[in-house]
Amino acid sequence: MSNPAPTPQATVIAAHTFIKGEVQCSGPATITGRVEGAVTAQDQLDISAEAYIEGDVQGAVIEINGSIKGNILATRSCRLGPTAKVAGELRAANLSIAEGACFVGQVSVGAIDAPNDTPATESVAHRLDALAADSRELAEIAAAAPVVRVSAEAVQKAVQRGPQIIRPRA
Repeated sequence: MSNPAPTPQATVIAAHTFIKGEVQCSGPATITGRVEGAVTAQDQLDISAEAYIEGDVQGAVIEINGSIKGNILATRSCRLGPTAKVAGELRAANLSIAEGACFVGQVSVGAIDAPNDTPATESVAHRLDALAADSRELAEIAAAAPVVRVSAEAVQKAVQRGPQIIRPRA
């Protein structure tokens, strides 16, 4: 009788933990604390509502409920929960965004390019620097902008009502 393969233990970065530098996880991971640097997970990566990451995030399945300033690459799927706040470029094979989530940046959804299809390292580094600068600028704009929330009920009523023609006053 053979024993089943052990399930990998999850890496947990606790709420009162601050990490400055690159984080690499070979199994599932949960981040509740603060990270300044790149985060890479080969498996499931959960970013809790209390978490703050300033750096690029990469993983197979990424669940975001906290704040991220940086680029995100999800090779299988990414979900922005209702408390997610993201500023940066988001690339994912599949994406879902819950009502209440805030996203400022560019998004690409679909098949993720194979690593050998990417440009030279210098070009990628230059593009990441430019995207980081854009992310900071967009985050500043988003912080100053008023928050507009549209409920599903309001959208449904507008769809049922149909388009309205607004004519200028004479």
